[in-house]
Amino acid sequence: MKLLVIYLALACIIRNVKSEEGSVNPAEFSLHVESSSPVLTNKTDSSSTHTARRTIQNRARPWTLQTNPVQNSSPSTPKVEKSTKNNMSEIEMVHEKWRVFEKSMKKVIDGRMKKALPMFLRMGSDAKLSGECSKSIMALVTGIRGLKSWAFRMIDSSTKFPSGILDGTLSDFGDYDQCLNIVKEDNRKRVQFTGQYCVVEAAPLLPPMPHRVQFKTVVLDVSNFSQPDSVLSDLASNINMFYLMKLRLGLCMPSTCSVTDVQEITKLALKDLPLGADVLRCEVKEPLELSNLQIGVM
Repeated sequence: MKLLVIYLALACIIRNVKSEEGSVNPAEFSLHVESSSPVLTNKTDSSSTHTARRTIQNRARPWTLQTNPVQNSSPSTPKVEKSTKNNMSEIEMVHEKWRVFEKSMKKVIDGRMKKALPMFLRMGSDAKLSGECSKSIMALVTGIRGLKSWAFRMIDSSTKFPSGILDGTLSDFGDYDQCLNIVKEDNRKRVQFTGQYCVVEAAPLLPPMPHRVQFKTVVLDVSNFSQPDSVLSDLASNINMFYLMKLRLGLCMPSTCSVTDVQEITKLALKDLPLGADVLRCEVKEPLELSNLQIGVM
């Protein structure tokens, strides 16, 4: 009974709306949201005199809350962590290589210095060095054993065996500026000594100079004790040029050593070699002072 009353009331409402507004486009009563959901058809039948039938087609999709899914970074996280781990292991590997290199270098240098230590100890007595120079030389040896930067800069600033000496290269001046900028400080940051740049002139021992010397004149015959293809024979073939020219070498020494000290050190270092050397001059870093005349000319 109640259901019949509801159907009759609904039919009356639809009839009144239709009579007031005339024909109405069914699309105006439909709630349309972009959708492709199944069609819902509602049919209302009445057993009254005026049977009202109306079909309401609702094409609306049920309301849903759509959100953009947040990309879960967890799958890529292991890759990032793995990459970071690989990078760290590469860095650690590089550090380990340098650590092993330093350890090996300390071992090699310490062994060499231990063998050369007696020579440095005799240097103070045999070469008759001054007390300050002997002290600085021992500090240099200790600095090399400890891989100190200032000590290796002093060695690096000095000349090495000249490249191309067999073809006539006669000079290797080292590094002048690096030598003068070296400063050795004690534990209280007080300057003990600085770098001193010295120019040394050296030449091999030769017999007396002949009256006439040509480019291919043989002045040193080593064929009696050396093979024809040896480096000594190669050097002897061009050794006559040292009658006219000499080697110019640069040495970096502690500033506490005088020119006489450097001469004695050079003489002691070359005593087992067929070479003679003379120290021409030594220089230390000094403040630049210009006279009024020099300033005026500039």
